[in-house]
Amino acid sequence: MTLLLSRKEKEELVIKLAREGKTTREIAKIVHISLKDIGEIIKKFTGESNSESNEAEKEKERLSKLSIYAQAFQLFREKKSLTEVVITLDLEADTVLYYYKDYLRLNHLHKLVNLYHSLVKDLPLFLHLFNRIKEEGLSREEIAYMIEIQSNIADKQETVVWLNKHISELGKEKQELEKDIIRLREIKMDLEQ
Repeated sequence: MTLLLSRKEKEELVIKLAREGKTTREIAKIVHISLKDIGEIIKKFTGESNSESNEAEKEKERLSKLSIYAQAFQLFREKKSLTEVVITLDLEADTVLYYYKDYLRLNHLHKLVNLYHSLVKDLPLFLHLFNRIKEEGLSREEIAYMIEIQSNIADKQETVVWLNKHISELGKEKQELEKDIIRLREIKMDLEQ
């Protein structure tokens, strides 16, 4: 046996069930009214402005009419992360990266995209260096100077290696000469006897 409820009684029942934590689908089955009507009743009860919700719904509807490509651009413009775009639009990561590359290019950030593609394998190293430079507050001139010093140090290290090798060769030559001197003294002593 089904009871017929007035509009007001249905509204009260919807609010009661919503307070109990029921979902709109569960409420719809119990009260036998549409999800849209349930939403309107709850919004009216919570004091949510219809004009605000209508505006949000219109914006959502407008976005849904756009192509996936345009929707991705809109999400990028809203500063959504690439992961959020993948999830929201249910796209593959490569597709979102392709769209993002286009978005950056159109916003004159293509140099960043090119840098990323040239650094893919070395990105962790690049980010480490970048963060270190920021932490130290180094200027371009200081970085250039440090690279020049490093280059000079490398040159000096090569010179040190060469000098050490040369010293080693001279040491061997000295030992040979000392042996020759000892032999010559022995020969001299033998001749004097």
